[in-house]
Amino acid sequence: MIEMWRYLRKPQLTVYCNLFVFRLLGLAPFSVRTSCLLGINLRSNDKKIFSVSKFGYIYNAILTVSMTWLIINSKIYVFPATIRVEELLPKLVGKSLMVFGYAMAVIIWIAYILRQSSMVTIANGIYDSFRVMESCRDIHVKHGNCLMFKWLVFLMSSVYICVVEHIEYSYTSIIVIYIKLSGLVLGWMMLQYSFILDVFRDRFADLNEGLLRIGRVSEEFEVPSFFHRKILINSTVLADIATLRRVHGELCHLCYQVGDNYALLVLLVIIVFSAGSVYNIYFLLIPAISNYPPLLPLITGIGWIVIQLSAVIYLTTSATRVTQAVRRTAHVIHALLDMCSLHPDVTRELKIFSREILAKKFHLNIYDIFILDNSLLSSIAGVKITYLIILIQFLIN
Repeated sequence: MIEMWRYLRKPQLTVYCNLFVFRLLGLAPFSVRTSCLLGINLRSNDKKIFSVSKFGYIYNAILTVSMTWLIINSKIYVFPATIRVEELLPKLVGKSLMVFGYAMAVIIWIAYILRQSSMVTIANGIYDSFRVMESCRDIHVKHGNCLMFKWLVFLMSSVYICVVEHIEYSYTSIIVIYIKLSGLVLGWMMLQYSFILDVFRDRFADLNEGLLRIGRVSEEFEVPSFFHRKILINSTVLADIATLRRVHGELCHLCYQVGDNYALLVLLVIIVFSAGSVYNIYFLLIPAISNYPPLLPLITGIGWIVIQLSAVIYLTTSATRVTQAVRRTAHVIHALLDMCSLHPDVTRELKIFSREILAKKFHLNIYDIFILDNSLLSSIAGVKITYLIILIQFLIN
């Protein structure tokens, strides 16, 4: 089991698995030089790892046309005859969620087509910062360990939903996947944004660790400085600190750019998933308050709830960790100023670095409507409970 987990944590496997799923769902319509990305075939003239792909345009256009056709013919697939949904409000909510989910998938694919150049520029910018950080003496860039776990949870939930509905319905496997594609696209898009934020968080964590290595300061730097003998740091580290300051600013700028690209899509998906999870929890509660246990919604609802809830939890958790990593840089800088005997030029550079971080007031939000952090989960939970009570009252009446 340990050996298997070590194998799953390999960055090569993570990259190839993510690219396969995201391309299949129309969420990676660009070309990637995977060998260069993984450092297998890296040369000095390899500047652009990501590039615009005409095939990505065509593939997403085909998906868009196909889903548009499904929206037009959605009456055939919304509620098969084997499912009893007699209450007016749940039936209306179910049909609305299905059609709106199809429309959201179309919006996402069109957005990826229109923003492909912007996405490629951002991806290359992230990779360039990665290369610059590797050039510093005290930086050891590491890969994240939780990406494959998130990927496996989503993959197993997606396969579970498709297999169960293939068994229960008379549809073929292709039709089942086609019908459920919209919900899967929404969930995997949220997971993709979470992955990107995890990459940013790892880069900020590497940067903070590099600053600590420069000052030879332990990560537990909360101990007051008068208990320590100050470490002498001369001007030889000035270039590394200046490089890290520049990379930190570029990463913050790229993080905001990524947030702007995903803002509208995330806002709409959170609305759909909040309503969808209420709808699925409603069907899970029916056997407890009704004589009719709808087996199929009960079984598939579990898979959808896992995707819908975990997508929001992963995203808010990743956003919170990025914000914490950015703000921790300021604490690391002040620890260096407090615990080290610095050359005047180094002191000046660190103070400039600190002022830039404090001026940014870094946080991720969606059009200033709400901040992407763990407080969003409690707000969503309150809304879900309220509307779930309304649906249950309709059932009891």
